[in-house]
Amino acid sequence: MTTRDFFELARSGDLSELDMHNYVQQLTDNYDEDKLNLLCQEFDEFIQFEFEEWSSSYSKDFKQKNLMNGQKIELYLLRRIEQLHFNSYL
Repeated sequence: MTTRDFFELARSGDLSELDMHNYVQQLTDNYDEDKLNLLCQEFDEFIQFEFEEWSSSYSKDFKQKNLMNGQKIELYLLRRIEQLHFNSYL
């Protein structure tokens, strides 16, 4: 599965938090910080591209629902990064 496939599945609501956790863990070699940052950058690019497409062709309600799903992914990734930083100080 490509990262774009992952983002699209998560945006559609077809992945549980456990599915996202497992995929991100595998993709980033057990949450390597550099790879997590790269994944966040790819996600930002994905959201920007998708938003531009939605802006031109979908209703406000549709765009808001899909952006909220995208924010769930981003918040999940940010929580993992914060945990890594916190754990490195223990």
